[in-house]
Amino acid sequence: MSQSELETTAPGTPATANKLELQLSILPERNESQWQKVRSHLAVEYSLPLELLNLLHSHSWLYAGSEKAVFTGRTLDGEARFAFVLDERGDFTTTHPLSSEAAFWVATTGEIERAVIACNPMEALSILLIEQENNQDNSTTAPPTIYLGIERASQLPTQFLQELDSVIIALAEDSQLAQNALALLPNAEVVSPQSSWNDIWIQLIEQEQQNIQPNNQPYKQRIQDIELD
Repeated sequence: MSQSELETTAPGTPATANKLELQLSILPERNESQWQKVRSHLAVEYSLPLELLNLLHSHSWLYAGSEKAVFTGRTLDGEARFAFVLDERGDFTTTHPLSSEAAFWVATTGEIERAVIACNPMEALSILLIEQENNQDNSTTAPPTIYLGIERASQLPTQFLQELDSVIIALAEDSQLAQNALALLPNAEVVSPQSSWNDIWIQLIEQEQQNIQPNNQPYKQRIQDIELD
């Protein structure tokens, strides 16, 4: 199976460790003692692979704040500006949500050619996983892609996105967020999910697990082969 990798710093310049610590001071306080509990919750409730969660955590893009999951909103240069906080009910709130051109994002390796825009980090990660699995099934390789989770269209790095070959707004077509994003990116394609992208991802995993033969490698281990560069 071909492995797909996530960029740690693309497409901007890397942030130094000291600079990152300074940036994290504007975010909710970390509580490492709660990380195992938060990680387990994300894995069980949202079927996010443990390996992916560990990789995001190792770069401070995801951590535990009290007992809640905190996803870091960053500029393309890697500068932390705000956070998405996921509560126990599955709802996101944001800190400093007015930060412009800062979003939760991850990108696959290579020079970015394509972008997918979702309404929060969970949806962005779910689309990444869905596309990884579809690529495996079809033995294809998607172009290097950046996956963004936003709350408002002002968080989009518009100039960067306008230069890409393909931009997909993966939001409900009739939502205000989709309309606002489309106004900024008129050449983008809108792809509306029938339910949440995370629900689609969970259904995909369940179908895959039903098809696993006893001698095959478990699906959840195979999908964990996403690596950070």
